[in-house]
Amino acid sequence: MKRIYDAFDLLNASESMLNDIKLLYNECIYESELSFNLKLNIKYFLENIRSCLDYTTNYIFDTYCRENYESKDLKNVENRIYFPVLHDKKTFDKRIKNRFKGLSSEDSIVIIWERHQPYNGISWTDNLTKLTNKNKHIELIKNSRTESGTINYMIDNNGNTFTNCTFSNCGAAMIINGQPINSKNANSNPNIKFFNGDIKAEYYFSETKTAVLETLEEILIGAKTLIAELKKEL
Repeated sequence: MKRIYDAFDLLNASESMLNDIKLLYNECIYESELSFNLKLNIKYFLENIRSCLDYTTNYIFDTYCRENYESKDLKNVENRIYFPVLHDKKTFDKRIKNRFKGLSSEDSIVIIWERHQPYNGISWTDNLTKLTNKNKHIELIKNSRTESGTINYMIDNNGNTFTNCTFSNCGAAMIINGQPINSKNANSNPNIKFFNGDIKAEYYFSETKTAVLETLEEILIGAKTLIAELKKEL
């Protein structure tokens, strides 16, 4: 049962980490990119959640499946036990049959697993898999940036006036005379006489094309739901 308790501890730690991530994210909404510290925290958060799922899955394998394998077959299977994330039912059923002997599609554990599969319209498990694979093996985190905001009133040095301008999810920053404008630097920008408004960035994971904070929140909620469902059966 230790791995189950470890999974719960990782979930609790991940919830605390997400609060820290939100604070660091808010420090970057007027910057040109995510800070290294924030990227690192996101990496650890994602790996914590993935470990939580894998600890639970390995406990299930040891409890319900291990005894059903001969020793020669066990060696080929036991190092490939991860939480199953598949994109069609046929492949999912095959994975259960080959790597989780002793469990069937009628078992409550498998029903719970299947409920959280991408082919059932669930995105959090698919996003988690894509992001942890990228972060672990290729790069820390790849992201894209957009800007949204409202200019209530602005006058530039040429006397041009901007009033009640709203824009959303722009792929490039607003620029005057080669210098980007945001709420942090607007009133110190030499090209602007007066600025009143709010311009800030939103960051997206390049791999999943989803907003960073919304994706992380969805992953945490999904993992907590899954583990709570499994806890009732273990």
